[in-house]
Amino acid sequence: MGIFAFGLERVGLICTRIPRVSLALLLLVTAATLFGALQITFDDELRLMFSSNAERYKTYERFSSKFPSVENQFVLLVESNKPLGKPGLEIIRNLHLDMQFIDGITGVVSMFSARNPPDGEGVARPILPALLPSGDQLTKALRHVRTHPLVGERLLSKDGRSAVIIISFKQGVRDFAGLSGLINGLNQLVAPAAKTTGLQMTLTGEPALRFEILKTIRQDFYFLNALGAIIAISICFLFFRQPRLVFITSLPPMIGVMWTLGGFGLLQQPITAINNVLPTLVLVIGFSDALHMMQTIRQKMAQGISAKQAAVSAVVEVGPACALTSITTMIACLSLTFSSSYAVAEFGIAACMAIFAAFLAIIMFIPTLTILLLPKMEGDQTALSENKITHLVNKFCDRIWMMVQRRYVFVAVVSLPLLVITGVLYFVTQTTYDYREYLSASSPANLAIDRFNAKLGGAASLHIMIESKPGVQPLADSFKIVREVQKIVQAQGSFRNVFSIVSAKDWAQKDGANNSDFLDTIPKHYRERLVSASKKDWLITAYFPSTPAPETRSRINNLNAMIEPLRQRFSGYKIEPAGITPLTAFASEQLIEGLKKSLGLAVIITMCVIAIAVGSVILPVLSTAPNLLALTIVGALLFLLGSRFQITSVLALTIAFGIAVDNTIHLLNRFRLERRQLGIGPSLRATIAKTGPVLIVATLVLSCGLMATQLSDLPMVQLFGLLCIVVISSALVATLLILPALILAASKRFENL
Repeated sequence: MGIFAFGLERVGLICTRIPRVSLALLLLVTAATLFGALQITFDDELRLMFSSNAERYKTYERFSSKFPSVENQFVLLVESNKPLGKPGLEIIRNLHLDMQFIDGITGVVSMFSARNPPDGEGVARPILPALLPSGDQLTKALRHVRTHPLVGERLLSKDGRSAVIIISFKQGVRDFAGLSGLINGLNQLVAPAAKTTGLQMTLTGEPALRFEILKTIRQDFYFLNALGAIIAISICFLFFRQPRLVFITSLPPMIGVMWTLGGFGLLQQPITAINNVLPTLVLVIGFSDALHMMQTIRQKMAQGISAKQAAVSAVVEVGPACALTSITTMIACLSLTFSSSYAVAEFGIAACMAIFAAFLAIIMFIPTLTILLLPKMEGDQTALSENKITHLVNKFCDRIWMMVQRRYVFVAVVSLPLLVITGVLYFVTQTTYDYREYLSASSPANLAIDRFNAKLGGAASLHIMIESKPGVQPLADSFKIVREVQKIVQAQGSFRNVFSIVSAKDWAQKDGANNSDFLDTIPKHYRERLVSASKKDWLITAYFPSTPAPETRSRINNLNAMIEPLRQRFSGYKIEPAGITPLTAFASEQLIEGLKKSLGLAVIITMCVIAIAVGSVILPVLSTAPNLLALTIVGALLFLLGSRFQITSVLALTIAFGIAVDNTIHLLNRFRLERRQLGIGPSLRATIAKTGPVLIVATLVLSCGLMATQLSDLPMVQLFGLLCIVVISSALVATLLILPALILAASKRFENL
């Protein structure tokens, strides 16, 4: 008896009865999904990865609604190899003025925004006048700018070689076209100025980084899928050597990708930095099942069976295994729906649908195309016989069996302690998060972050939001509490350029001036960074060098401990760290730990499903160790290399585990079929001989297809592909070497396997 797959493979049998009608219907569905694929959009809302019902995310949502422009600004970094002189400063001033006329720009802040406190007439005059001075007077003016409480060293570095222009724009512009228009408008001003002056000018900030991610996602989407298809087709050609066999093997996985993309378009689900690897995964997973189906068809036809009978046999023998591999991979993906992140849960559902679409494409198209295209090859032993490549792979599988037969006790005994050791290292490996893993390593906007960290106080920002609770008169204690919180933040030492409404008040009322309406003297787009529109909520902002999540959490925890007494004293206010920095620092740890638990749940459920499918408890238990080893090896490698689990790491392990189990299922399916007539030893030998070559080639297709991810500019895509390759390759070794050894060792105790 083979594997029971809940009857999903029967849809392939229907296609063998009415191949022409089936082909017409399949092509009609493909045409419909092609229309959907043309509607695909791209998005990179990484912050949605941390969306949840948690209180910290609710705080972030309130922060975003009350201070919408704070984290949504372009930043132009202007750098010189010597202190900025009068010519360079005039260029910066001209850029400041010209940028205000770009459509969509609502405000610009630079060192030229710095003002002296309002005079007796209520006029705040600029520190840097229209006619810039020279010599010592200019040096004195720049020193005055750097000590300004609302400017500080955030807009002009201490060495005078770096300056910053902050550019605000209309809210709601977040798509690729809108950002592209703004960036093009800015570059039309910046590029000529940089070229004529020799100043280095880099556009960065959250919108610029978003645009870089969007651009890379679009490039990867087309390039990686095309390259993955070319690699997979090339390997198929080396294995089969016949154009018709290669065509029938290659077309269904590509149709599966088309159905997936069509679903994305029709459901208005954008391609993001998280799910942009799905088309490549569908392609390589589809090729794996297609190889198993086509290899069985070729073997049957080589024995003199007709194309139609071979197609039916492939569906009956291999179809259940293909169905079960899809089920187990879908289970792994569905485990992601238990994540606290809405975006990750959506990714799990999308991946589940994509894998099911790939299965349907394989199980329906391959039998149909076989019946329609292969009758002319019936009896053609030259076309259907093995070539040199397959002969070498078969010979290699014979060597594997000989090793297992001779050393199965040693392999079985060594594998279990190895699993324990790597398992311990897996669980002690800590977690981390750094948003820069989602940025191109070569992006100028990304590289500028290092220079911000070194010269301008840091690229990371922390906001302390002070909210008035209902019924509290906000102006009664607001300035007092803001001042006390700001003192605590400044006392930490690691925070720089700390400012708030109190900084503005002290500036406006310097030297005893009584400017009660000082808020009106501050530009609107800058005032929005200090106080909410309702004037009931206040913001303290501090900058610090970017650090990974664990270090950031420690910094925020220390600050929270210092602020706690103030929360007790001022019970009418909520005082909370806000913004993307605290959200990602804490939510990332919760998200990663949740994903690890979901992965454990997926392992348990998958093995239970396999137990039901094979009608045995012993075999799934034996197969657990090899599949777990493929995962724990990754954790051990991360630990030994001094690395940590990232969100991408655990996502990759979850998806890769679903794929890795496929090898086990195909091996167990063939083993159960061979056990009808043979003993355990001969059954295992026949299983490795018949299934091993396809598993090796399928793993090669998967690994080489995923190797295309290494050409991506996004580190998270590279990491995803690399870890998937490690898991899949480890799973192949475990399936062909460790699992047969465990079965042989268990056969001495359990006769009915």
